[in-house]
Amino acid sequence: MAQMRNSGPGALLKSNYEVSSKIDAFYTGGKVQFSSKEDHLFCTCNDKVQVVHVETGKVVHTLQEEGDVISCFAASPDDKFCVTASKSLLLRQWEWNTGEQIRTWKAVHRAPIVSMTFDTTSTLLATGSSDSTVKVWDIIKQYYTHNFKGSQGVVNLVSFHPNTNVLQLFSASDDCKIRVWDLKKSRCVAVLESHFSVVTSLAFSQSGETMISSSRDNVLNMWDVSDKKLLKTIPAFEGVESVITLPKGSNCPGCKNNEKEYFMTAGSKGQLRVWSFRDGKCVFTETVLSARRSNKNENNNDEDGNQQIVHATLCKNLDQVAVVTFDHNIVFHELESLKRTKQFVGYNDEILDLSFVGDKESHLSVATNSSQLRIYELASMNCQLLEGHTDIVLALEINSAGDMLVTGSKDNTVRVWQMNKQCEFRCVGTGLGHTHAVHTVAWSRLDKSFVASGSQDNTVKIWKIPPKIDDLDSPIKLSVKLTEKAHDKGINSVTISPNDKLMATGSQDKTAKIWMISNGSLLGTLRGHKKGIWCVRFSPVDQCLATSSADSTIKIWALSDFTCVKTLEGHTSSVLKICFLTRGMQLVSSGSEGLLKLWTIKTNECVKTFDQHLDKVWSIAVNKNQDQLISGGADSVINIWKDVTEIEQEQAQAVIEDNILKQQELSNLIADKNYLQAISLAITLEQPFRVMNIVKDILLTENGTEELTKAIKSFREDQLDAMLRFIVEWNTNSKNCHVAQAVLSIILRNNSPYNLMKKKNIKDTMEALLSYSEKHFQRMDRLLQQMEFIEYTWQSMKLSGPLMLTTPRTVSATSGAASTSDSAIDSRLRVLDDNSREQGTSDVPHDVPTIPDHSRSDEAMEEEDEKSTGNGTDIHEDGDNERMNGASDHDDFENESEGDIVRGATQNGHVVGLKDRNTVQNESSDDMSDRDSKKRKSPDREEQFEIRTKGDVMPDISTKKRKTKRASEGFKVKKKTKVKVPQQRTMKIKTRTGLGVKSRRKIKLKTKTA
Repeated sequence: MAQMRNSGPGALLKSNYEVSSKIDAFYTGGKVQFSSKEDHLFCTCNDKVQVVHVETGKVVHTLQEEGDVISCFAASPDDKFCVTASKSLLLRQWEWNTGEQIRTWKAVHRAPIVSMTFDTTSTLLATGSSDSTVKVWDIIKQYYTHNFKGSQGVVNLVSFHPNTNVLQLFSASDDCKIRVWDLKKSRCVAVLESHFSVVTSLAFSQSGETMISSSRDNVLNMWDVSDKKLLKTIPAFEGVESVITLPKGSNCPGCKNNEKEYFMTAGSKGQLRVWSFRDGKCVFTETVLSARRSNKNENNNDEDGNQQIVHATLCKNLDQVAVVTFDHNIVFHELESLKRTKQFVGYNDEILDLSFVGDKESHLSVATNSSQLRIYELASMNCQLLEGHTDIVLALEINSAGDMLVTGSKDNTVRVWQMNKQCEFRCVGTGLGHTHAVHTVAWSRLDKSFVASGSQDNTVKIWKIPPKIDDLDSPIKLSVKLTEKAHDKGINSVTISPNDKLMATGSQDKTAKIWMISNGSLLGTLRGHKKGIWCVRFSPVDQCLATSSADSTIKIWALSDFTCVKTLEGHTSSVLKICFLTRGMQLVSSGSEGLLKLWTIKTNECVKTFDQHLDKVWSIAVNKNQDQLISGGADSVINIWKDVTEIEQEQAQAVIEDNILKQQELSNLIADKNYLQAISLAITLEQPFRVMNIVKDILLTENGTEELTKAIKSFREDQLDAMLRFIVEWNTNSKNCHVAQAVLSIILRNNSPYNLMKKKNIKDTMEALLSYSEKHFQRMDRLLQQMEFIEYTWQSMKLSGPLMLTTPRTVSATSGAASTSDSAIDSRLRVLDDNSREQGTSDVPHDVPTIPDHSRSDEAMEEEDEKSTGNGTDIHEDGDNERMNGASDHDDFENESEGDIVRGATQNGHVVGLKDRNTVQNESSDDMSDRDSKKRKSPDREEQFEIRTKGDVMPDISTKKRKTKRASEGFKVKKKTKVKVPQQRTMKIKTRTGLGVKSRRKIKLKTKTA
């Protein structure tokens, strides 16, 4: 395949389309009513009422209650409100200008309401029901005033007398009788019997003295209202659906005498007739072509309702007559000539194919599940219905000039249509030759010299178009230039190359084929799809072909060797239609799942997926500028898409520039320490981290809490909502939870719980806050307990007794703030020395040897003791630390080894015995081991503790193998051992991680020797 050509710097890849307008169903049968100003039209559409703007043809409001079907409606003459009746026997009052429902009440009827009308004052509402009753409601006082019984069958018509002084109500039911109800007497005053079928319409003369009734029994009856007598019966020779009284002096055709009164009828023959009140004669007849149903036998004019009008109404302000046809079209006729001026199509049924039409592409051609081809004017939604085909139109395509159209139909024919300067179409040629339905058609690209068609008869045909076909007065028969049996199954798609030399066909036999148009020769067959091919398209730039298939894939084929070079996957069902965009660099596709997808071919990437249809999207089309895209599907909806790529890029650039300016402004505010404005701007920029930092800075200032409270009080509702979202985000991290809790506290203290409960998503917000806040509380509670344990340990050390105070440097390093000063220690040591001297040295057993110090004399040691006591240091500290670092750490308070000179314990910071007051005499390891072995040989010897204090020897204060008072405080006294003061201890503390996983953490408590 040739490389995808670069379309130049001016080509901008599409990134997004938006629906700019929509052609949707607004009338599916039922009642139609104009507003008093006649600028809006009320139409029944399925289970709702659509309000349509008459000038533009677009739906402006929808009156609908979910889950309830509207059976009837009535708009008030003052244009203030509309009342709808539903099958759930509820009446709803709407302000139709805004689409707001203002009142609901229960109807007293026992069956659904099928007819409704207002009186001229807009105060009384009459309802006729399937329960054979008629009720009158006072809309102002909101209660029903009358309940009329006596009708038989469904009351399908109710009408007030036009004169407000005559308080009478007329109703018609299934018994073919007209009943007159007197509102003053609250009873039926007359029953008018003359029709033999259902009465369809009632009309009153200008004076109100004469009434005309129409029926499907093909006659019109004229009644004297005052006497309640039949004046005249007029044969209409058709079922009459509507009767309209024309104003005096009307310029309607046939109304020659301005002094006479005339009326108009519309019936099943699709004709508008003008009648004289005086003699009951028809003075003018106009056939409504748009109400004609096309049949395979066009000469079939039977009177069973094949050509019918279901309703007609007079628009006095517009000077027009609006006619509602059986196929859901609303046609406006000029009253002066009864010529069609505008036509709305209420329901399109399934959209099979569509395309832009006209040199300015101001119109849209649509093929629906109908034999009529529909041409929409996009500005006004005025629709032309083109008659010609006798069966469903399946395919269409416009030529390059935009003034000619070719269609293929289920009637096995091909038709060519020409558009004139007034944008009106006429058929100029018909192609006969296919034996089955024509599913696809295509125009030549360079000129309008030929068209191609593919059919279910497995053949493809090329039809020659005469050069002067525009000048022909009547349609001609097209001649076949080429016929080929192209595939083994039906042909779904055919397309012509940009140079008019090649033709491609796609079939249900899973293959696509390339043909030479000049001689009809087969150039190549493209195989690779697993299911039938729905669409084939040539690239407008590159020598490649794109195919879409029912196997949910799109394939790109090289025309040089007919190989597949790319496969685009993304649809979940059949890909029904594809179109090239952006000079062949992009594709747009539609699928049977109701999705449209925009593809970039170079990257095989689906750029965007559009979901605006509820059913299969049978067709898509792009205008010449590629700034508009249309799509139509089985959901009867036509979406008109607008390219918003450039708009979005400009908006994104504007947002970036604005964001840069705001970021700079925010930085300036923070630098100026204007935190109150900074926090509001940061919230607007949706920057939670910046907001958190600003909150921290505010809290660190003097009166920070008050300033933050002031700032939060000034928040708008949207800013408060954003702050709650930020708090939830901060609270998920233990590092930021303190800021989150501080801000949350201020919000809760300054906002009512009822106001907070009204906020959107407050439930999810509170659940998230509660979950993480509970975890943070548990973590803080554990930390607090650990802090209290340290305080408890320190307090226990302070209360341990005088012996503890002889060794202040053995206190744990974790309690660095010792409360005992050096002077206090000296004073308590003096007391201890005095007590020792009183006991004397006679108490010391003679068999306990003293440990001599060979390195120093007694006098030198005393001087060093005094010096160390005064300076709060110990000259043996380094040596003791080295010895104690060599000792192993213990979790129990007893040493594993026995026979040491002094026994030490560190529970609560206690040291039981020390040598030389508060220092431990250094000895060699050999001497210590010898002494230990001797002591083990004498188990009955008492434990001894030797303390030297300035030449005096303190006697042993322990007892023989028994617990002393100090032993009860946390350690045992055993044999005479050497003091081993641990340098550190390890305490195992259970902790809980953020994920709820238990672990053990070791806390080391260090102590130093004194």
